[in-house]
Amino acid sequence: MDGRYHIQDTEQDILSHSKRADWIHILSLDPILANDIYERIDNDPRMKNYRLLRPLKTEIRDTAEEIEAMAQDTVLSRLLIIDVRKEALPKLRTAYNKIVGYNRRDLNNFCFVILIGDGPWNLFWAGKTLDVFIPYLSEHRVDFHPAVFFYDPFLHYEKGEIGIARGLARR
Repeated sequence: MDGRYHIQDTEQDILSHSKRADWIHILSLDPILANDIYERIDNDPRMKNYRLLRPLKTEIRDTAEEIEAMAQDTVLSRLLIIDVRKEALPKLRTAYNKIVGYNRRDLNNFCFVILIGDGPWNLFWAGKTLDVFIPYLSEHRVDFHPAVFFYDPFLHYEKGEIGIARGLARR
């Protein structure tokens, strides 16, 4: 038996963080979105005992670095609100991978994730149905294990509307 490890079950799971604090991490590159979420939660009397954490930097690169630095602290949160819109996701992929890695064992058990995204890009194209959500949500389900997903349907345009919207913006 020399050279072998004798592991004993101490009933302590080192990959799980069951003693989480009443913290909520709001993770977004967009300071306007992060502040809006922060203010809405902070003004709700039911949430008065929760500590809200969000990036304080305003420059994109600095904010991305701040979110990555916050990754390990997310194991203390009960709720993670994550911005996965197409503008933010590529810049935060590394930080989000770390965050999910630290919390994977506890997701939907001790810690919950709310995703804010822009939904599938072809949602309202002619002939499409809500079936386009299936591959989109399944990708995010694997990556983030969200309990809730929010998207803004007003950000979606038909192919023809994109040209009209660009033309109006130039005026």
